[in-house]
This record gives sequence, C-alpha cells and structure tokens, in this order.
Amino acid sequence: MKKAIIVLLAAVALVGCQQKQESTQAPVVTPDRKEMGQKLMLKSIQDLEKKDLKGAISSLEEAIKVNPTEPEAYLLMSQILLKVGEYGHAADFLEQTVKNFPDNGTAFYMMSIANRMVGKKLPAVLAARRSAEIFQAANDKENFTKSAVLLQELIDTKDDQFAADVKQAAAQTTSAKE
Repeated sequence: MKKAIIVLLAAVALVGCQQKQESTQAPVVTPDRKEMGQKLMLKSIQDLEKKDLKGAISSLEEAIKVNPTEPEAYLLMSQILLKVGEYGHAADFLEQTVKNFPDNGTAFYMMSIANRMVGKKLPAVLAARRSAEIFQAANDKENFTKSAVLLQELIDTKDDQFAADVKQAAAQTTSAKE
C-alpha cells in the first residue's frame, strides 16, 4: 500500500514537472500568424509616419498577440514608449521583453535606458552590462561599444547626481508634453 502511494505521488510529481516544462516553451506560431504579425507591424509603421501613436501602439499590441515570437514588435513598442516619455511603462514592458528574448542585446540596452530614466540605477547597470555581454559574444563591435559607454556612464554617475539627472529629465519630459 505504501509503495503504491509513493509510486502514485512520484507519477503526479513527474506529470506536474512535465506540464510546467511544456508551458515555458515558446509558443508555436503558424506561417499565417507570422504574416499577419508582419502586416500589423507595417501598419504600425504607417501609423507612426502619420504621427498616429495610438494607432501604432494598438497595431503593435495586436502584432504581439498574433505573433509573440517576433522581437521587432516588442522593440518598436519600447522605442515608442521611450520616445513619448513613458519610461516606467517602457521599463516594465522591456522587463517582459527580455524574459521572452534573453539574448537580445538591443532589448537589454533599451531596458537600461528606461531604468536610468526612472532612477533605477542598479537595474540600469545590470541591463547595460548584459547588453554589452550579448553584443560582445555576437562580435557586434559597434553596439558593444555603445553598451560599454552607457555602462561606464552609469557606473561613473554618483547616486545623488543620478537622482538629480532623473528629476531634470522628468521635468523636461513634462514641459515637452505641455
């Protein structure tokens, strides 16, 4: 009886582990969904050219839902959020982006910028470092250099100066929106 219970518990644990492993795998995207995602990306770019940010964001959100495996949609959305001064939203969005694309140096670079703008020095430093590591491993000298310069600037900025820079950037963003 005890052996049967142990075997049953082991089987349940094994099934649970297997289901958890399956749920963390990347979603399968059909060619139709990839094509639809690309069309939505193009629409978002057209919306941007027309200066229709809401339309661009809406198209990108839909593109990400249709094809969550396309990093370009995430990066474009992040660029828009950074451009309009939604740094906190951009930082949160990029946190999810780097979870989905852990080897994308550009996503980590942008996450570093977003965290810098909201005053999160340590996350900014860590993201810049990861970005530099990714670009160095890919032998992308130009982007490695940009990441290394950003990392050095973050490290060299004293904490009190970092906070003052964030306040100044926030004031500039607020006045630009008005």
